[in-house]
Amino acid sequence: MLKKKTISVFIFALACSLTIAQDKNLVKENWVLPSDQNQAVISQDEYNSPALTPGQELFKTGYDYMTNNAMSPMIDLYDIDGDGILDPLMTGMQRFPDAAGQRTQRFAYIAFGAPPDNFSAFDETNGTSGSNTYGWGTVQACVGGPLDGMALLFAHSNNQTFHSTVDLTTLVPTTPFSTVSLGGNYPTFVYLPDGTIIAGVGHHTANIVNDTFFVSTDQGATFNGIFKLGEGDANFNYSAIPSTGFPSESPMWKSVDGMYLTVAGGYDGAGVGTASPDIVYLYGSTDGGATWFGTIPGVGSGTTPIYGQVVNRNYAPYFTNFGQLNVNVDNTGVTHLVMNGYGEGTLQGSTDTTNVFATLYWNSANQEWISISNPLMDAPGDGFGNFITNTTAPTRTYPGNGIGQAYPNVSTSDDGRVVFVCWQAMEYTGAIGTTAWNMYPGDGGTYTGVIYYTDLYYAYSEDGGATWSDVSILKGDPDVMEMYPYCARTIEYHGDTATVHYVYMEDAIPGIAVFNGQVAGQNSWSNDTRWLYDTMTFQTTVGVKDEIVANNFSLEQNYPNPFNPSTTINYSLAERSAVSLKVYDVLGNEVVKLINTTQEAGKHTINFNASKLSSGLYIYTLNTGNFTSSKKMMLLK
Repeated sequence: MLKKKTISVFIFALACSLTIAQDKNLVKENWVLPSDQNQAVISQDEYNSPALTPGQELFKTGYDYMTNNAMSPMIDLYDIDGDGILDPLMTGMQRFPDAAGQRTQRFAYIAFGAPPDNFSAFDETNGTSGSNTYGWGTVQACVGGPLDGMALLFAHSNNQTFHSTVDLTTLVPTTPFSTVSLGGNYPTFVYLPDGTIIAGVGHHTANIVNDTFFVSTDQGATFNGIFKLGEGDANFNYSAIPSTGFPSESPMWKSVDGMYLTVAGGYDGAGVGTASPDIVYLYGSTDGGATWFGTIPGVGSGTTPIYGQVVNRNYAPYFTNFGQLNVNVDNTGVTHLVMNGYGEGTLQGSTDTTNVFATLYWNSANQEWISISNPLMDAPGDGFGNFITNTTAPTRTYPGNGIGQAYPNVSTSDDGRVVFVCWQAMEYTGAIGTTAWNMYPGDGGTYTGVIYYTDLYYAYSEDGGATWSDVSILKGDPDVMEMYPYCARTIEYHGDTATVHYVYMEDAIPGIAVFNGQVAGQNSWSNDTRWLYDTMTFQTTVGVKDEIVANNFSLEQNYPNPFNPSTTINYSLAERSAVSLKVYDVLGNEVVKLINTTQEAGKHTINFNASKLSSGLYIYTLNTGNFTSSKKMMLLK
């Protein structure tokens, strides 16, 4: 059983006040949680591929809704074909609503110089879950432990969460499929280098389990409940949260070495005090999940707006449970948090208070919210008569829950110096922020409605999130609905350039058809909606060649030594290499695989936590193909 501890949190004070203009109607947007089984008419209109540069198509789907409030990891990197180059492996839900609701959780990969391939990663019979419908999945390549060389996937079906593995050598699912389940939907998980699996399930209106997390030390054969996120923290008012105030998904991630873990969510009414404001709550571990602590990075809601938290804007974000946030944690232990900063504030050049729709970033080192989006994109309208929500004649022109600048997610370099954030937002007919949004007029069907097209945007930092680049378009073909970007958690270096791998959806008919019947004007389904994969490479001034170039291969003695329970191992690579760093006991048995990936030339550091090992002598071995070195270390408990 894992132990919990909490630390006190800093609640931001009201730093400034505003007079709300009388002609403004400030309301908290009503989020809609779509029915997972909703059906609608399919449009079979021909889908024309975009004229510019789409990514590689992975597979088509008729289901145009990816996530409620937080996307779980959909892409990871692993050298599948053994050529020393990391290959993408991905997962996504495929569903054609005209086929009686059948859906499958696909596993896709690109390797061997061949086009993308994909297959179902779960049991499509009725024998495992009592259903053949699996979805809302997440994937991770396993490095170290008993599942080394496998891809581990979680997905839910019938209010239960299941897992499966895919052998990355044979590229087929492992059978028989596991029948072990966790009660709940919307899974998230991490696989640690020693083989420990920590998995969480989120909220569902038919089966409220609210951010329960489980641990398995036997490759998923059994799971034991360990905590509900934040339960027992005096600064987290768990009992005050309404049944609809929990996030559906609480994203979770880990550092490469498995030492640092982080999971976050937005909670309605969980702030301590008479006003009980909404909060963002962050749960973390610095010892591989042995102990946990909580902190509150953000506070405030539509009824309790709190200014002064966003250091470069006069905004008061609404930290609602549908605030669309995501997390990452680098190998130095810094947690990076991004969020749809929907709230209220004063736009630049104005004195009136209005709704704003920024992209916000926060990290545990600086503990400040920064708006990283173009301020011209934060406004509730484009200045040409188009609005996200028209308050005088209430209509919504945003797709589904993707309000304004939506679904941000974050990648980092291992050392945390380079941080990359991407998200979806309105497509412009010309220059970003100064021209009209590109509006889809509706498909003319039963649920026709005006929806703005969306593009994918990004910004990046080269100083650990302190300062940011200008916003640029990541993917923006005209009259194409690019949505739900998700980038691999780790940025790949090549000298003075950095590469981000990502997946995204092209919705063939703008609008989110799963919402039809609940909100007006989201248009029809289309079986030609598709998932795609692409990369984006950009120049960096802090690339590996500037500071960490090595002249030869070397493995240094760990420090401290003896140690209890953590120690640091440093090594150097003379050239880009496929690297394996393993720990063995004195009998030659492998106990932990710390590294199994391709790394750039230079100096590298990894923290090794041996809290789950017994006292004694161990040997760690670095192998790069052209270089092998071993050293001894002593664990004393």
